[in-house]
Amino acid sequence: MASLPFSSWRWPHLSLRQVVIDKVVVHHTLNTLTVIGIGLAVFMVFTAAMTWVRQYLILHTGNRIDAVLGLQVFEHLFRLPAALLRAPAHGCTCGTTSTASKPGVLREILVGDGQEVKAGQVLLRMDTEVTDADQTTVETDSDCFRRLQLRRIESELAGVPFTARSGDARI
Repeated sequence: MASLPFSSWRWPHLSLRQVVIDKVVVHHTLNTLTVIGIGLAVFMVFTAAMTWVRQYLILHTGNRIDAVLGLQVFEHLFRLPAALLRAPAHGCTCGTTSTASKPGVLREILVGDGQEVKAGQVLLRMDTEVTDADQTTVETDSDCFRRLQLRRIESELAGVPFTARSGDARI
């Protein structure tokens, strides 16, 4: 509703086009064209000014709302008793957790929301085949890189330029 006055100032632009067509083109009056041109220039300056005012008001109001709400939140937090902040949150896990022995891809979750679990109960299943294949690829690339590194160092020590062989990997 507040943007209606700002957007309604764009309607005269359409009627000015019609005036140019009806008065200037048909009757060949340059004085009317000059007046319409000045009117369009004033209209453009006014539209630009109103757009700037609208953006300034939106930014200024938003910043003030942010400041007031932030102040209220922090005042509320500082008024809370310290014992409440030290207490564990409802539903937090207060036991120990164990990590997976090997990384992998999560395949199945064996518990649901709100379900109680017992100590030692399996909560999820991991698939390690993909990560095993990735580990093998990394180890192979690492070995290849080490061999290339050694050959490069040996060629530098011998004063011979390093040349790649046909079986060398592109790293």
